[in-house]
Amino acid sequence: PISLYMQRAVAVLTLFTKADCSLCDVLKGVLSKTQHKYKLVEVDITRPENKAWFDKYKYDIPVLHLQGAFLTKHRLSLQFLDAHLEAYYANGSIPRVNGDPNPDLPRPPTPLS
Repeated sequence: PISLYMQRAVAVLTLFTKADCSLCDVLKGVLSKTQHKYKLVEVDITRPENKAWFDKYKYDIPVLHLQGAFLTKHRLSLQFLDAHLEAYYANGSIPRVNGDPNPDLPRPPTPLS
C-alpha cells in the first residue's frame, strides 16, 4: 500500500553491475517496473574506486543489495522484490537472504551515490 511507503525512509537498492552485462540489463528491466518504490544506486565494479566490490562480485553480477544487505544475484522476480520492499516499508525488516557470493570476504563500504 502507498501509505507504507510514506512512513519510512525511501529504500535504497544498490545494483552492482558493469558495461555489456546482459543479465544486468534483464534485472534493470524488472527494476524499472517498480522504480517509484526505491532509490537505485548503480555501482560499476570495473571502476578503480570499486576494486573491493570487483574482487567480491566479479563472477556474480548483477548483484542487488537492499539497504546495504545482500538481496539477490543474477536474477530478480517482481514478486520477490515487492515482498522484500513491502517488508522493509511495513516494519523496517530486511530478511536475511542466503546466496551472497564470497560471504567470507571483507565487506567494502556501501557507496552512497
